[in-house]
Order: sequence, then C-alpha cells, then structure tokens
Amino acid sequence: MLEKTGIPTQADIDSVFPCEKRLSLGSVAVIECYQSIPCDPCATACPRGAILPFVDIKLACGDATSGIVCRCNDLTVEDIRDYIAQGYHSIDEIKRVTRLGMGQCQGRNCIPIVMNELSRALGIPVAELEPANFRPSIKSIKLGQLAAYGGDLND
Repeated sequence: MLEKTGIPTQADIDSVFPCEKRLSLGSVAVIECYQSIPCDPCATACPRGAILPFVDIKLACGDATSGIVCRCNDLTVEDIRDYIAQGYHSIDEIKRVTRLGMGQCQGRNCIPIVMNELSRALGIPVAELEPANFRPSIKSIKLGQLAAYGGDLND
C-alpha cells in the first residue's frame, strides 16, 4: 500500500515503531521512513545517537530473530544465541571469545543488545546481570615496527 499510495498501513508503522519495553525507557526518535536503507542515513546523521537503525529497534526489544548485533566484529543474533547456548553466560565471557565491544564503538551499540539476549535466555533481569568490564583502548602497533625497534622493549 505504501509504495502505491504513499499512505502507510498499521503494519508499516508497527515495523518502525519501538516496542513498549523500549518506550518505557524514555524518549524515542521515530523515523518516518519505512524502508530499510542500506546506508541508514537517519541513524548515522543524528549527532546524539537518538535514532536506531531499524534492525536495532527490534533487537533492543528482544524480538528480532536475525540481524547484526556487533557491526565492528560482524556478530549476529544467531552467533550470540549460539554462544549463550554453549554456556557463555556473561558479557565478559562472550567478549573473550568474540571480541564483542572491542571495536570502534567500544560496545555502545552491541552490549545493551547482548544484555537483553542474556536476560531473556537466562531468565534474569538485565539489572541483575554482571556488567561488562571496560578497559581503555590502546593504540595498535605493527609487528614490523617492533622488529625494526631492536632495543629493549622495557624502555
């Protein structure tokens, strides 16, 4: 209907509108675009991070069956659910095997989604889950630079 008339159906609106759980957390910016745009310009253009990409809205509500959870390390919902099923029951455990939260965003996007997945799978409220340990990122160094150094690395 939307493509033919420009008028969204209730299903179109529901596809981009956050769930009650997300609405209860506070103000939400809702985009009027109903199409999944590969570059997601609204989500990336908002300087305050108030607009979530479409799939993230569903992930934040815990009702997504697929999608990318961690863009920095290419982890999907299925990957996270598999790790939880294998016995990884904390953010730090999942972080150690997947590098979750160690990319450019430092977990700002993926950690809350994984906390929701852990909460749902373990039947524990998010507030009672152990939070992730955050460590400052370090600057990487190439092995060639170390080899070329030739001095004592303890200097």
